[in-house]
Amino acid sequence: MRLKIRVPATTANLGPGYDILGMAINLYNEFEISFNENLSDDNLEIIYLDHVKQSSSVDVETVLPTSKENLFYKAYEKLFIERNLNPPKIHMRAVIGVPVSRGLGSSSTAILAGFIAAREILRIKFNDKLSMTQVFNEAVLLEGHPDNIAPALYGGLRLSVPSGEITKVVELPFNAPLRIGGIIPKYALKTSEARAVLETTFSKEIIAFQAARTSLLTHLLAKSEWKQSDYDLLPIAIEDRIHQDARSKLVVGMKETFKYWKQLDCLTAFLSGAGPTLLGFWPRDSDLEKYKLSKALTDLQIESLEVCPEIDRKGVSIEKL
Repeated sequence: MRLKIRVPATTANLGPGYDILGMAINLYNEFEISFNENLSDDNLEIIYLDHVKQSSSVDVETVLPTSKENLFYKAYEKLFIERNLNPPKIHMRAVIGVPVSRGLGSSSTAILAGFIAAREILRIKFNDKLSMTQVFNEAVLLEGHPDNIAPALYGGLRLSVPSGEITKVVELPFNAPLRIGGIIPKYALKTSEARAVLETTFSKEIIAFQAARTSLLTHLLAKSEWKQSDYDLLPIAIEDRIHQDARSKLVVGMKETFKYWKQLDCLTAFLSGAGPTLLGFWPRDSDLEKYKLSKALTDLQIESLEVCPEIDRKGVSIEKL
């Protein structure tokens, strides 16, 4: 059996939607899986595309090791261990197009690919059939939060709704006359570090603030025809009092970049996931290629990769080779 599993990058939170909103974008990690009864050992090969190497300030091979410490393999073996089965030997070749530790859901891509590879082998070898909903819930348990997992698996803009021990996923329409553009700074920021600076309790005022803006944001993004009042509301809708200000201390150049983009025609900007990737919503007809989106970071002598991603509306794809 040979499979190719392609998983998109994701941008999570989108301002006020901390841990519940996420959107898939068209950067991808691809995992080619080979399995047969004659394999004597596992083999994990990882290849990094040039733009990933260019946006990395660390040895990326130390982040995604070619060993069983890899998140792909941890997810892969988990389903077998839970069933008291020995994980069958596999060969895995990953082509990495999602920059690592940049707030773009790279860990979610590896986790989902590992679970899906195990799902296919369990179905073929053991007649054990898992649904994608089960894969989703397993992935959320391993990742620890659903906001990247949901859009990576299902595509598009997704709302994750915790309900008891499981998480419900709701597809949200994105019809707004907007495009996305931003930068991926050339320094890493681990999610664990970005979470460590956050408060753990919040006042009723902040909860109401977040709820109002999350509701407003999803309302605006669903609309295809915008009035001037909608454009005026978007900067309010993206406001956040839970994570962005706290994390701005870790994201060098964030405030300078957002200030510079505002001088252009950026409607509003936000931190992607835990960062340090910075993205903005721009008018649909903006010629982003003419702008130097990385200028503020360049002035701070920090390199970055400029990106203008599109929304991926499909999510994970599985191809038999």
